[in-house]
Amino acid sequence: MKKQLFVFSAIVLANVLIATQAQAETVSNGSISLTDGSGQVTPPLDPTDPTNPNPTSPIDPADPNNNGTGNVGPLSIDYVSNFAFGEHKISGSDMTFYAKNTDPYVQVTDTRGTGAGWTVQASISDFVSASKTSTLKGAQLTLKNPEVKSASQATTSEAPTGTTTLAFNASKQTVAISVKGAGKGTWLTTFPAESGKTENTNAVLSVPAGSPEANTTYTATINWELLDAPK
Repeated sequence: MKKQLFVFSAIVLANVLIATQAQAETVSNGSISLTDGSGQVTPPLDPTDPTNPNPTSPIDPADPNNNGTGNVGPLSIDYVSNFAFGEHKISGSDMTFYAKNTDPYVQVTDTRGTGAGWTVQASISDFVSASKTSTLKGAQLTLKNPEVKSASQATTSEAPTGTTTLAFNASKQTVAISVKGAGKGTWLTTFPAESGKTENTNAVLSVPAGSPEANTTYTATINWELLDAPK
């Protein structure tokens, strides 16, 4: 009986060794090639939730006909807000008006894949009447307290930086800057109103007393420029 048990155990062990030796190891590969985003147009995203792939339309009820710039990549300004301040009565003292846009923003996409960085600058013209005969002398548009948001919840890129207080004038002012290695992908620099407010105290138009004429609409042009490096 002992001999039979020993023989049986040896046979089982041999079978195990044979099965182990029959197994083989191998590997496979996955590969992908990526190029820059030349020719691509990035649509405007929801400034309250840029990760939402299906934003509501219009993006901004105070700027309903703004469908974005249509600029193509690999480095582009995709969207800039038009600022609406509504209609008001002339005051005898200096006047301060707040934008109706609750989430004005500028959207930049960088798909160069180089991490070279970028800078957004802006300048503004005078506020003038449609006939060009009246100028809103001394008017000042100011944006404050920016929030920078990515279109990706999982981005590995560092964020650009928005200018804390931006007082527009005829000279170029830096709106947002992305240092080398940062700002890759799509980024929104927003100037949001306080929650629940219908006027935006972070987008302000200041007008000196004595400047406006009655029954006149004044318009200024903001020129936005995207540089392909930090400045």
